[in-house]
Amino acid sequence: MISFRPLFIQNWWVVAFVVMAVALYAQAIHKKNRLEQKLQGKVEELRLAK
Repeated sequence: MISFRPLFIQNWWVVAFVVMAVALYAQAIHKKNRLEQKLQGKVEELRLAK
């Protein structure tokens, strides 16, 4: 059976890439949510101005 530690050390770049991809995905979701909240506020302002 292959030990986990040598496998992890040998493929550290795969782990780093996956962590980076997850971080970028989380950042994109956060940015989308902030934009949605900002646009929702503008829609509400326009609705009240009507």
